[in-house]
Amino acid sequence: MKTFRLIFISCLMFVFIGIGVSQDNSERAVAQTQTVISITSTHDLMDLTSAWVKEYGRLKPEVKIQLENIGEGGEALRLGNNLCFISNKSLKATQDVALWQMVLGRDVTVAVINAKNPYLNELYQKGISAEAFSTLFINQNKRNWGSVLSDENTNPIRLYISDNKEVKSCVVSFLNLQQIPAEGVLFGKPDAVVSAVQKDIYAIGFCKLIDVQSDINQDWLENIRPLPIDKNANGRIDFMEDIYKDPAVFLRAVWIGKFPKALYSNIFAVSNQRPVFEAEVAFLNWILTDGQSLLTKQGFCSLTESERHSQLAKISEPIIIDSPEKNAFSWMIIPLSILVIFILLSIVINRFLRHKRSIRNNAVGKSIAIADVFDEHTVDVAGGVFYSKAHTWAFMERDGTVKTGIDDFLQHTIGLITRVEMKKPGEMIKKGEHAFSIIQAGKQLQIYSPVSGIIKEQNAGLDSDPSFLNSSPYCAGWVYMIEPSDWHKETQTLSMADKYKKYLPTEFIRLKDFLAHTINSDVQKYANPMLQDGGALKDNVLSGFGPEIWEDFQTNFLDKSK
Repeated sequence: MKTFRLIFISCLMFVFIGIGVSQDNSERAVAQTQTVISITSTHDLMDLTSAWVKEYGRLKPEVKIQLENIGEGGEALRLGNNLCFISNKSLKATQDVALWQMVLGRDVTVAVINAKNPYLNELYQKGISAEAFSTLFINQNKRNWGSVLSDENTNPIRLYISDNKEVKSCVVSFLNLQQIPAEGVLFGKPDAVVSAVQKDIYAIGFCKLIDVQSDINQDWLENIRPLPIDKNANGRIDFMEDIYKDPAVFLRAVWIGKFPKALYSNIFAVSNQRPVFEAEVAFLNWILTDGQSLLTKQGFCSLTESERHSQLAKISEPIIIDSPEKNAFSWMIIPLSILVIFILLSIVINRFLRHKRSIRNNAVGKSIAIADVFDEHTVDVAGGVFYSKAHTWAFMERDGTVKTGIDDFLQHTIGLITRVEMKKPGEMIKKGEHAFSIIQAGKQLQIYSPVSGIIKEQNAGLDSDPSFLNSSPYCAGWVYMIEPSDWHKETQTLSMADKYKKYLPTEFIRLKDFLAHTINSDVQKYANPMLQDGGALKDNVLSGFGPEIWEDFQTNFLDKSK
């Protein structure tokens, strides 16, 4: 009787779910064919949004975009499921609303000094805290370099600020003031402020990052350097605060969160739900690729390549849509007898498993506890292969080709790999250069080749099942077969199993140090990556972190292992 009821209820659920799915898919299919996009924008982003709409309309005249200026604040969020372009300020007013959102660009304010400032080296060692900046603005008697450097220096500091609404708003927020004191502070157009700092060795200026970037070599403008900010106010520029090498490194650090939040604002596309219209998705894809060039023309900063990739992943998940003409009940051609057999088998298997579960409980509990721990004892080290410090391996086959892949340490660190981006056979690859990318739900790492040579074959099996890199990194999870060009010389810098095992404890210390320095204790959205017992790492420790932490792992862990 119970079996009959179960079959009957399952059939009814199957029918109703099928109807619902069919109706939903039909609606999505109709929606996907629409070529009219409704977009709203807050007033402060209207020029940028208009530029995007105009250029995209020129490239895709068949797509009609309706754009509405909804002023300041969060009013746009009451306009249904339209795409809305807003900045941080507007987004803060909607914290109680559940929104789909993605970052499209960024507006960054930066403090700059003259490259010939006589205290440049000392400033790059100590930096200036937000409190010290505030004192300079409030107290004219302390507006000298001695107050910044804590010595008797009386050379004056002249303050310049770009006469830009967003720049002034950021400075007020950063200094924690009601307004910028007018006395002794010089305001001017962006180019005038930059020019003044370039000529005045004792000047400090605040302007947009885009105003001090060189279009020629993507470096800082001539005679301009960013002024390091001592974010944690400990009197020195720590390793994690050393982010001012060039604009690219600096922008990456802003994304990761190493720069004061008060000095930058993100540009968001938001909606009440994830966009599914084909035209909307295509428009957002274009903004995050070719459309990034319009950001700089409008005075904003484009996203780094890694951040663009992570944002694109938010709209790249496939949506399966049935044809609207498809019969809603076509799925019911499956013989009901198969469904009955399936249910009966499920009942039998369920009873069998319940009988065995009590026997296995203790063993399962122990195995889970062991699997949760990630240390040098849980890393599989295969014999007969060469290991690189960048956590790849190489093994020469009998025919002279070299098989390569990632090691067990790296796969344990990052967790389940969902996609692999590989180079094509025939391409030349060099030791220590980018060989392939491993991706986990939009988060990616660039992996470096342990040897040089020509790619003879790529592992096609990884296209259909990239998890082989996790389950069998030294066998089924190989990535390339390479014809080596300098095998004997290059293996001198690689390690065999015994030496690699001795190296692993050092890598675990380095991984723990990375996590301790990168993840601020006040970042509550991340779970503790350490187990309580002895401070051991959790398995798949990077899996729970966002793309910004992966980017930092790339630059401050993998890149430094090459």
